[in-house]
Amino acid sequence: GENEIQSKVVGEKVMAMLSELARLPNVTLVVPAERLFEKSGRAMIMFNNQLLYRDDNHLSSYGAHFVAPAFDEVFKEMSNAKKEEVQSLGKI
Repeated sequence: GENEIQSKVVGEKVMAMLSELARLPNVTLVVPAERLFEKSGRAMIMFNNQLLYRDDNHLSSYGAHFVAPAFDEVFKEMSNAKKEEVQSLGKI
């Protein structure tokens, strides 16, 4: 209905703003929501008989663990950058 359309419009505006921010140096856009939708586009509310949300807008502890892999690559890149920074300081 109308609320669904309004939510979609707001979501699109938010994604547009986040995408713009992701163009800045040292900014990476991570969209964990991609892990929360089936290939059909239908939102998942449960996985392995566990609730992914604790309310209509917040992940449960299980849900947070479920989306955590979406952040793995970013944390790996951050860790590698920090190691390179420390190594370059040792060469001074």
